[in-house]
Amino acid sequence: MFHYIKGFIVEVKDDHLVLDNNGIGYKIHVAETEYYRSFLKNQVLISVYHHVNEQEQMLFGFSTRVARDFFLLLISVSGIGPKLALKILKNQDPQNLLQSIINRDVASLLTVKGLGEKTAKRILLETAKKAEILLKENYADLTDTPQPNETLAVKREVREALLSLGYKEVQIRKTIDRVFSQEKQANDLEDLLKKCLKHLAYT
Repeated sequence: MFHYIKGFIVEVKDDHLVLDNNGIGYKIHVAETEYYRSFLKNQVLISVYHHVNEQEQMLFGFSTRVARDFFLLLISVSGIGPKLALKILKNQDPQNLLQSIINRDVASLLTVKGLGEKTAKRILLETAKKAEILLKENYADLTDTPQPNETLAVKREVREALLSLGYKEVQIRKTIDRVFSQEKQANDLEDLLKKCLKHLAYT
């Protein structure tokens, strides 16, 4: 029913946020609560999954489409409901989790409270190939991360410039995330591109 919701974050709690869209407050369960606190009172676009059953309706939100797709991959596994899937995402970065599944690293999944060994092994068995495709094809998409529009535009330009120079998507995303996290004024395209290139030269 819902693909995404765009609005202003008015409240962030331990397991959910409230997003105001045209005067309607949507309660959206999220894994990245600390991340969203930095956008309090700002407008963001959140990819969502609308969960409906006989007892309740719930919205689950994600900062990127790949995080949502990974969530959908998890709930396709028998025994994994949306609340447990969100807990798994809260425990680790989606990229690391995808890599753990691809590597059949059951120990990494067992760090999630409430996830038993049998269920963890079932996740590895049923999703490893799909996780590999998801990581390769989608993870470096920067366009749907909720950020101020000016910063987002600069990130896109830096990304396109680095792609034209032959760098790989995963390399680019890691480099951009690191460089932008260190910059207070992240809007000078030429300066940021130079810093990304310098970082890539040492990786």
